[in-house]
Amino acid sequence: MRHSFVRTFLLGLFVFGAIGLSGGCETARKLNTSYTPQNAIAPSNGPATYLRPSDTTLCESNCDSDFASLSPNAAIDYNNIQYRNISLEQCIQSALQNSEVFRELGGAIVNQSATVRTAMDPALQFTNPLTGEEAALSAFDANLASSMFVEDIYRPFNNRFSGDQGLLRQELLTSELAFSKLAATGTQFTSRASMSYDANNQTGNRFGSSWEAVVDNEIRHPLFQGSGSLFNRIAGPSRIPGNYNGVLIARTNTEMSLADFEDSVREFVSNVENAYWDLFYAYRELEAQTAARDAAASVAQKTRVKEDEGQIGKLELASANEQLLRFESAIIESMEGRLIDGTQANSGISGGSFRRNVGVRTAERRLRYLIGMSITDGTLLKPADQPVMAALAFDWNQSVDTALSNRPEVRRQKWMIKQKELELTAARNFLLPRVDLVGNYRLRGLGKHLAGSGSTFNDDIASNATSQGARSDAITDLLSGEFQEVRFGAEVALPVGFRQANSAVRNAELSVQRERAVLKEQERKIVLDLSNTIAECRRAYNAMQVAQQRHQAATEYRSQALERLDRNRVQYDVLLEAQRRILEAQLQFINAEVEYAVAIKNVHFERSSFLQYHGIALVESQSDPKAASDYRSRKSRMTQPLNYAMQDPPIGIAKGLAMPQSACSQCGASHSDCNCNPRVASSGCAQCGQATCTCQPGTVPAMPATTSVAKQEAPKESESEESDLPANGLGKKHVYKPKFLPPPSQ
Repeated sequence: MRHSFVRTFLLGLFVFGAIGLSGGCETARKLNTSYTPQNAIAPSNGPATYLRPSDTTLCESNCDSDFASLSPNAAIDYNNIQYRNISLEQCIQSALQNSEVFRELGGAIVNQSATVRTAMDPALQFTNPLTGEEAALSAFDANLASSMFVEDIYRPFNNRFSGDQGLLRQELLTSELAFSKLAATGTQFTSRASMSYDANNQTGNRFGSSWEAVVDNEIRHPLFQGSGSLFNRIAGPSRIPGNYNGVLIARTNTEMSLADFEDSVREFVSNVENAYWDLFYAYRELEAQTAARDAAASVAQKTRVKEDEGQIGKLELASANEQLLRFESAIIESMEGRLIDGTQANSGISGGSFRRNVGVRTAERRLRYLIGMSITDGTLLKPADQPVMAALAFDWNQSVDTALSNRPEVRRQKWMIKQKELELTAARNFLLPRVDLVGNYRLRGLGKHLAGSGSTFNDDIASNATSQGARSDAITDLLSGEFQEVRFGAEVALPVGFRQANSAVRNAELSVQRERAVLKEQERKIVLDLSNTIAECRRAYNAMQVAQQRHQAATEYRSQALERLDRNRVQYDVLLEAQRRILEAQLQFINAEVEYAVAIKNVHFERSSFLQYHGIALVESQSDPKAASDYRSRKSRMTQPLNYAMQDPPIGIAKGLAMPQSACSQCGASHSDCNCNPRVASSGCAQCGQATCTCQPGTVPAMPATTSVAKQEAPKESESEESDLPANGLGKKHVYKPKFLPPPSQ
């Protein structure tokens, strides 16, 4: 027999493998247990460069605008300020277009980057190689495996019947090709084709060398544990209780990630609007402080004149100058602002409670950050939209129903409950014994040659052929079907007592109860927050009206004080107190005005109509055509179509805003195009709620008394110049010009 080729091949393979492994692993680390200062460690120049932190800035577009911000000290020329008017819609559009990461004003993006939500999170969950849907479906993919080995054997035996007098010389080649597929029912299909060449010096061999071909087909079907498409779609191929990663579990994970994504978008847009109204308030506060400063300067000038004339003493002059400096200091605070928390989601309430005293510059930088603009560019953003001044009335019952049906947190929790229920179904399956039916069908072929002769092994036996005259080949012998083997039976395996399975069932039952309890508390909290926001709307609107009346009264008080001052019948502290009261009343009105705007936003936030309120739609990528076809076929077999469209609760609108009256409350179509069936629900009409419906398909029922519109009118502006309190405008006195005031003695 010839062994030189096989021996040379194996020796060369071993040598090259040894050379490749001699260098060691590039990721090996040499640890120094002694402490050395960081600046004394020289940088490593080893081959493992992929272990070094990346120092490349990953920026695909707009790098210059993102990082080329101006210094905050030199960005604004207060003597020639350039404003850029921007609407709330433009801010939201810019934020959504320029944000792959949902920005927030905390420090999580820097020190807790793993917890930051991004626009890629749903896709990351879907494509997760461990828990994603494609990963779960891959458990049912067909698998192809192949192997081939060559051996050169020279082995001694302690008997004369192995090899030639106890010395075995053998050349062996084995190859195998296997194809396996797991069905959704749990049935395992396996088909193997193997081929081997064997040349040895056994004295009992008919031929010196031979080829053997084998085709083996096996079917394994579980009868109890692991059986059924529902279990396999929940748990996948797992045989461990508690380890469930089927396609249904993966799908619930995707749905929960989509709910988290919607919640992130909702909070992000809410923070953008919060920052917008913070900036609006900062401008209005600056206007009020500037007007108060100018009035105080006028009084200080009059006081200085009368002090020169000897009509008053230095006490009144010092008091007037003190108030002037106090208002000047307030202007600095209103323009620059402090680094305190502004209005943001989950602060006080889910949508965020209004926080004042942020300042124009600070609020403007925060808004720029949220909407993706450069932090400073030499201009100041200025809100162009005004808060709503009309009284709004929200229908309570429909608002609660909409919130409990559409809130992403509720939908996510319902998917979590569904997931736990599926896991409970899978856990109960593990209480069954493992009984597998196994069937095998095998074909064999043996011959002197591999293929081509057309003769079988039985032909060589019949002709009593020698090794030199044998004509049989393994392929022909295999295809002849002369050597067939069949095996059928069952395998049973069950743990005594099913302790782990019982523990898994109990754990799954407790998990379902826990998630249901959490859902109940979530709904209670949502109702509480919705009640708080609607009450906050009423409070802010009433406070705005009272502040308007207070400002008018303070203005009248100051007018009377000025009139008496001209007749030298009033003390200066009374006039200074009047100016302080005007400022407080104006700030109270501005505060209530912005609180009302934030409260209206929060009502939509709690009702889960916030994104629709701003015209934002969330869509997934286009579905697979086969999935769409399957959906259409299933939908056609439904006895009653599902309607996922939710009615938007009617909103009563005060004077000045009209409510559309030409649309059907169910489908939204006009009267002439509406074909809705008024008896949608078996328990009563979907419009009027009565068992005996009297509504017509194309009519809109009258709004119930609980949704009646508030009769209060929007506050009116005062006609006098000094009592001017613009309700919807930013006013004219908003430019801040720093200056040094003269000392009181001058």
